[in-house]
Amino acid sequence: NFFIFGSDLHSENPITALRVLKTKRYKNARIMMLNPRPNRLNRATDCSFTYKPYSEIYLIQGLVRLILEKKMYDSERIKLTEAEIKKFVEDSSDFDVKSVSEMTGLSTDDLEQLAKDLCLAKNTVFISGETIRTHYQRDPIMISLYNLAKVTGNLSESGILLLGGESNSRGCFRMGMRPELLPFEAEKSERENLASIWGGDIPEMSGFDTIDILQKIDEEKIECGFLVGVDAIDHYPDRNYIESSLSKLDFMVACDLFLTNTAKIADVVLPLSSHYETDGTFFNWEGVLQKFATVIKRVGESMPAWQIFNRLSERFEKPFEYNNADAIFRQYAPFLNQDKIETFKDVPDMGLRFEKDKSYPEVELTPVKYRKPIHEDQPLIVLSGNGDHHFSRNFSSRSKSLNKFLADPYIALNPKVAEDNTISEGDLVKLENSCGKIVANAVIWDDLPGDVVFVPDNFPEAVVNALRKRDHDIDRVKLVKM
Repeated sequence: NFFIFGSDLHSENPITALRVLKTKRYKNARIMMLNPRPNRLNRATDCSFTYKPYSEIYLIQGLVRLILEKKMYDSERIKLTEAEIKKFVEDSSDFDVKSVSEMTGLSTDDLEQLAKDLCLAKNTVFISGETIRTHYQRDPIMISLYNLAKVTGNLSESGILLLGGESNSRGCFRMGMRPELLPFEAEKSERENLASIWGGDIPEMSGFDTIDILQKIDEEKIECGFLVGVDAIDHYPDRNYIESSLSKLDFMVACDLFLTNTAKIADVVLPLSSHYETDGTFFNWEGVLQKFATVIKRVGESMPAWQIFNRLSERFEKPFEYNNADAIFRQYAPFLNQDKIETFKDVPDMGLRFEKDKSYPEVELTPVKYRKPIHEDQPLIVLSGNGDHHFSRNFSSRSKSLNKFLADPYIALNPKVAEDNTISEGDLVKLENSCGKIVANAVIWDDLPGDVVFVPDNFPEAVVNALRKRDHDIDRVKLVKM
């Protein structure tokens, strides 16, 4: 069974969505879905609800409290004492069913039925995606999901998944791209071993994350920027701030597949090869290491990232001496701790699966608090995501075949919002706030919550981060008919 929460799984991770649908078809799995906006997978679910955006803490923590208060749980499966249950219910007094109903827009009857369904369902996998991953209260929501899995008896049997946003997100973490982690989550005691393999010292201090880096650039504490495969201006919130900060760099290099808006302000642009033009490996979201091979010739003078770094290392007279992708793989193969996996060719065609302890630590139920969001005083909340068949910001809109399905941006409105503003399907409308504005044609969605507008985040003509302010939790806008 599946509990899909805060994820447009069909567009965010189509392969996983297909697996879910196959499990429903061939194994009679139930699909329960809760999202702040309608999506294509709704029609295949056994029950689906559209809740008010940013009420996730109330929704999940309220379900936990309701299950405990109404004694819907199976005491043999959850192994909680009466004292623990009583304490949690008291500590979560803000999340009574009436308050949850008011905050989420779901009726008390729907909430109770959903709680019962969750308690009856066995082996339920909890799947969350972009809505939760980018939420200003992401960590408390994940704690609440842990609580929900625990009280429904699904913690040890299945698990909780928070899907990454991009291909190879998992691989970036495994390779140490998070500033506080070493590659392959190596312990600090393994630092010497890492240094011997890399041929250099491993810094003692942690690195900076994206927010810290941009702040230090803005404060002119960083003079040079080297951006690889990221269109920061169109990708990160508050594009005016991003562009202003990057413009303060004394020297900036951009490596990318296209001349993006970020590349346009760079001092040097290096053409980057796509994964179709080189060999390599990546980790999928399951943690399976997979390899890929060159299928087309390199376009123009482009190079894969590893070769760009290799050339630069020679110019700095510290050559990496990588001749091909296999040489890189041989360097990090010892960290895989896999017998007989030493070269690129040793990786099985079906990938290399790493067995990981799937058990969750036995901790007490944890009450969480709802934090009122910081936002601009505007009437409508703007949500974004992938348009039909598109993916990954505005890259996929460069595909002629995908544009046959959806070629232009749009602004989706609830029928009442459209009526109140005398807007009809196809009218040109504008969303604006103190951060910026975007213009597109209106479409009418019947199931969209009344105070919400939705914009696909795949078209350079209407880049949603023009409306996002970095120090706001929620992005609110006003709607203007053109």
